[in-house]
Amino acid sequence: MEREQKVFVDANVFIALLNKDDALHERAVSLWTQLKEKESRVATANGVVSEVITVLSQRASKALALQFADTIYSRSRDIELIYADEEIETAALGHLRSWPTKNVSFVDAIIVAIMKQREIAHLASFDRAFRTIPDISVLA
Repeated sequence: MEREQKVFVDANVFIALLNKDDALHERAVSLWTQLKEKESRVATANGVVSEVITVLSQRASKALALQFADTIYSRSRDIELIYADEEIETAALGHLRSWPTKNVSFVDAIIVAIMKQREIAHLASFDRAFRTIPDISVLA
């Protein structure tokens, strides 16, 4: 990875990073450490944040979910939060229609739309479906 690259982070990475009981916890810790060592600029989307809060609340604890929310929504955050607008959602529908598998979410399509719009080439995700998307390098 190059220095100071921007990396979009998917929900499954945040969830595994924060939930010590997650099967992918150690991989997430290693990936997050690499991002920090490379001084990567980290971005995510409001839909991803919603997924993380919901899953952490259900699988770990409401307190952990709220701690994540407080970190993301704090004014001094290290994570760029990108809000999906109508243009992004319309582009996401196009990506969803053309995705070769049915096992993707609308939030996954929003991630692709944001990454294309913002020219973000790197995605931290454990979701293999993203590997089929041209011009996106999946870091896992």
